[in-house]
Amino acid sequence: GKVGINETNPTASLHVVNSNAIGESIAIFEALSAKNGYVYINGDDNRRKSLVFQSGGVDKFSMGVGDSDELSESTFFIGAGKGGGSNADFVITSAGNVGIGTTGPARLLSIGDGTGSPNIQLLASPAGNSRIEFGDTDDSDVGEIQYVHGSNNYMQFTTNGSERMRINSSGYVGIGT
Repeated sequence: GKVGINETNPTASLHVVNSNAIGESIAIFEALSAKNGYVYINGDDNRRKSLVFQSGGVDKFSMGVGDSDELSESTFFIGAGKGGGSNADFVITSAGNVGIGTTGPARLLSIGDGTGSPNIQLLASPAGNSRIEFGDTDDSDVGEIQYVHGSNNYMQFTTNGSERMRINSSGYVGIGT
């Protein structure tokens, strides 16, 4: 059977409709007395389990875990519409690899699927700096590529903790100066 809350013709096993009289929350799940709180979505091993977000009855975004015929069942996804599966825009695999624009990330972070021209943007304030740092467990920022915004506008390359090369806004290159 189907259960409807504020709905006389439920279209799912549980169909809840918010009324203006009770505020904007549809459901609240609360764990008390220092307990963890869990909400489970369980289904067949080879089927997708996901939350779908709609606006005006149109599927806008979904998130969940894959199914055996599109994504690994242990792959988390976010996608447009009910996309998910092979159309996911963002995935995290069971190995911890993150894919943006790819459903099969081969590295800790993979961007793009080999088609088109993916871009990465680091957007700073007009007086801020944009940087990529390289490090290891002994030194978390031993190398970096940094763009310094503001009146100077230059790109700086650092190795072993010291600036080694700079390209200024006129295109001049300074090495070891």
